[in-house]
Amino acid sequence: GTLIGLVRNILKAFLLPDFYSSVIQKKITTNNNFSVVENPSISKILAFEDLSRPTNDYSSNPEFFKNFYQDNPFLEGRPHTLAEIQDQRVMSLGHNLHLPFSVFGENRLVNFWGNWRGISGRSKVASSILLGRALKSSDIIASYKPSKYIEPTFQKLGWKRVELKSFELINPKLDHNRFCKGFSTDDNFDHNMNFSVFNDVNEFDVHINLNYPFLNWRIENYLLAKHIYFYLDDYGYEKAFIVAQFSKNVLFILDLKYSSESALVKALQNIFLWTKKKRIPSVQIETSCESLSKLLAKNYEVAKTVRNSCYFHSSDKSINLEDARILITPIASDTLLRP
Repeated sequence: GTLIGLVRNILKAFLLPDFYSSVIQKKITTNNNFSVVENPSISKILAFEDLSRPTNDYSSNPEFFKNFYQDNPFLEGRPHTLAEIQDQRVMSLGHNLHLPFSVFGENRLVNFWGNWRGISGRSKVASSILLGRALKSSDIIASYKPSKYIEPTFQKLGWKRVELKSFELINPKLDHNRFCKGFSTDDNFDHNMNFSVFNDVNEFDVHINLNYPFLNWRIENYLLAKHIYFYLDDYGYEKAFIVAQFSKNVLFILDLKYSSESALVKALQNIFLWTKKKRIPSVQIETSCESLSKLLAKNYEVAKTVRNSCYFHSSDKSINLEDARILITPIASDTLLRP
């Protein structure tokens, strides 16, 4: 059927000369003596993490893994991990990160297929099967910032590319030292929040669905960074809601909701004051929203701009993503603030 054909095309892409050269390991074999396993034991996963990413302490932390993948309230019985096993060892794997989205006005789960990688001796065939299994787990699948070695595969398969722009903003000089009326911060989510007043509901066909179960799991219980919510409610005329994480060096904005550009500018003025009081030197914002990118480039001093990509594919033929307006921010990805 369609899935078999798709896996066949993926495998053909993998077998192109030099396609996989220098991906993680230089030596790659075609060993087909493998099995593909859903949710292998945590000890096997963490042993693989230690081997494939030895410099990342958090990746082999069982508590981090449980919080980030196993405790996902949107898994709904689907596997969080797909792995290639040879001789009782994980040779390659990928993680399913199902997130709640609005897709043309309907509630849908999008699977962000991430950390797709392997070690020397893995099978090329198994790599294609892993992706094929991930495709079966959700009608819509996404790959956030794939490596330059994997990205050509998605392009050849005709997946929709969404351009991301990341801005590192330098804190501007401020002529005020008090927060404006209607601006507040909190560690807790306001359960009375009405998201229908914000821009992305009307401007984008595909965007994350923020709700308390999502924010509680994804942000409030995240182990590697502190979080904060910024609120602006200017007597009902201008509204903004911004989710962020922070360290001593950076405020990392995960998502921005605002009723108008003037509301966003007012919220950012107060956020810059907050970072000044906390002695945090920079603010990072990433988005696929072109109007937001233009606003940031025009109004703020940008220390660095980085372009990346996110790819989408729908196996549901009733969902046409080709011309869809898709909003992606870091909260809708598999990357949050890390040490």
